[in-house]
Formats: sequence, structure tokens, C-alpha cells
Amino acid sequence: MLLEILKKKLRRLKKKRIIHKAEAARGGTACRISTRTDRQNRIRCEKKKVKDDLIYSWRLGEIKNPTVDEHKRIFSDEVLTWNFLLELQKKYWRENI
Repeated sequence: MLLEILKKKLRRLKKKRIIHKAEAARGGTACRISTRTDRQNRIRCEKKKVKDDLIYSWRLGEIKNPTVDEHKRIFSDEVLTWNFLLELQKKYWRENI
């Protein structure tokens, strides 16, 4: 029993040290957080571009209008997944070709 607890503690310490070394090699905590924030902002911008492109195409009449459910999801404040946006884009642009 005591031996298992010590093994778990040792395993946690090893993992902590490995993570700390990898983080230090990449520039530290501040660098990791800033690159993560930059990556998240870039993803948000790309999603916004896809969403705006679909909305603009619907308004121009280039592609058929979305279903009621899709319309509600697109125009709500819900965070949309990449999968949902790409499937919408494929669905409507494929029909137009």
C-alpha cells in the first residue's frame, strides 16, 4: 500500500519535471501562453472568414439559403466548430457547382 503511494508520487514528480523541461526548452510559460493565444486568435479569424463568406453568398443568392436550424446556429452567439462550418461550406458550395 505505502509502496504504491510512493510510486504514484514519484511518477507525478517525473511527469512534472518532464513538462517543466519541455516548457523551458520552448521559452517558458509566458511564451507558451502567448503562442497559444495567437493560435486561438488565428483560428477565430479563419472561422469568422468562413462564416462571413457563407452569409455573404446567401445574401447575394449565389447559393441556396440554409435550413432553419442552420440559420439559427449561424446567427446565434454559439461558438461554431470547424467541423460544422466546413460541412456547411461543402454542402452549399457542392450544390452550386
